[in-house]
Amino acid sequence: MRLKITLLLFLFIYTFSAKAQTNIYPEKLFDYGDYYYWKAKNIKGNIKKVTVRNYTYAFHKPDSSYVEYATSNDEKDVFVDMNQVFEFDAKKNLIKTYELKNDNVLFLEKENVYNRKGKLAHQTIHNEVKKKFNGKDSTYVHQIRELRTYNLYGKLEEVWQKSSYQNAYFLKERYFYTDANVLSKYESLNANIRTEHYVICKGSLVDTDYIKLYKYDAKNRLIEEKIHAYEYDLDETNVKAIDHRDFSAYTLSQIITYKYNDQDLIIKETREHFGSYLEKTSNTITRMYDQKNRLISEMTTYHNLDHGNGYEYEYYEKEGELYKIKTIHVDREKDNKLIKKLQRTVEKQADGFKECYFKNDTIVNTAFYTPYGDQRKHQDFEYNEETSYQYIYDKHGNWTSRILFQNGIKKEKTTRTLAYFSE
Repeated sequence: MRLKITLLLFLFIYTFSAKAQTNIYPEKLFDYGDYYYWKAKNIKGNIKKVTVRNYTYAFHKPDSSYVEYATSNDEKDVFVDMNQVFEFDAKKNLIKTYELKNDNVLFLEKENVYNRKGKLAHQTIHNEVKKKFNGKDSTYVHQIRELRTYNLYGKLEEVWQKSSYQNAYFLKERYFYTDANVLSKYESLNANIRTEHYVICKGSLVDTDYIKLYKYDAKNRLIEEKIHAYEYDLDETNVKAIDHRDFSAYTLSQIITYKYNDQDLIIKETREHFGSYLEKTSNTITRMYDQKNRLISEMTTYHNLDHGNGYEYEYYEKEGELYKIKTIHVDREKDNKLIKKLQRTVEKQADGFKECYFKNDTIVNTAFYTPYGDQRKHQDFEYNEETSYQYIYDKHGNWTSRILFQNGIKKEKTTRTLAYFSE
C-alpha cells in the first residue's frame, strides 16, 4: 500500500510543483498531433467544432463469423470504431464533447464552463451506464460535477465535486498562497468518496489524502516541498465528507529540495521518500547548462539502485534553437563506473521530426512526423513492420482525412469535419 502511495505522490509532484524552471522532455520538442487530433492547440485557425469519425477495414473469414482486423484493401466491410464531436469557444477552450452514435444522435459526454478570465469554473461529465433491472437491460446517465473557485488574482483556491451518488458538493482540493500570491500549501481531501460509476475493488486503488507545503528563499525561489499523507483504513469507504483534518493525522511521505546556480536555474533536485513499509529511499536530479544558460543535461540517479536515467539536449549553433533530445539510461557497474546507453532520440528535421528507439546501440524503431506532429511513417525493424499514414488537408492546413496503412494494407480511416468561427 505504501509503495502505491509513493507512486501516486510522485505523479502528483510533477503536476503541482511550482514552475521555478520548465523542464524539457522529448514531448516538448513538438506536440504529438496523432494522439491529440482534437486538441485546439494542434489545429490552425479559429476552430469552432471538430467532428471525428473513425473506420476500420476488415473482412469475414468464410468458415466463421470471426472478423480479422484490417487485412484487406476492400472497403466493402467497414466498421465504425468511434464517432465524436468537440466544440470550442472563440478562445479555443474545449466547451463540449459528444459521442456521435451510429444513428447520428449526440450524447453529451463532457461540458466545460469558463469564467471571464478563461479559467475552468465548472465541469460536468456524463457516463452512459448499462445495468440489469428486474432481469431487463436498462440504461441511465451517471454524472460527475466539479466546481472551481479562484482568488482575485486568478489563482485556483478550491475544487468541489459531486456525483450522482452525492446530494451535495464536497471539498476535493484546497490551495493556500502567501501575501505575494505564491503557492504555500496544497491540500487534498475526501479521496475515499466514491464518484465514479464503475465498481471499485477495495485495495486496487489507493485512497490517500495529502498536504503539500512549499518553502521559498529570500529571492522567492522554491527551495523545499514537504508532502504529508493520510492513508484511509479499509473501513473508511464512502464515509461522510470532511472539510478539515488535524495535521497530526498525517505522516511525512516525501521531501524535495532544490539548489540553484547564480542564474537562478535549478542545478540539483533531491527527493527523499519515507514510509513504514519501505526503507528510506532517495533520488537526485542533476542539471547542467551551457554558457548561454541552456539546459544540456538532466540526469536522475537513484541512491539505493544501480541505475539511473535522463536527457541530453542539443541546439543549433547559429539559431540557438533546440533541435535534438536524447533519452539516456545509465547503469552503475561494480567498480562504480557509469555506463550510458542511448534509448531514444527525437530530432528536428527540415520536413518535420524524426524519432528513434535503440536497443544495444542499434535502432529498432523509427518514426517520422510532420512539423505539426502528425505521424507520417513508423518502422519496426525487429518485427519487420511498417505503418504509414496518408493525409488530406483543408485550406487552413488541418488534416480532414487520415488513412492508416500497415505493410501496405489499409487498416483504418479517420475523418475530421472542421468548422471555423471565421467561416
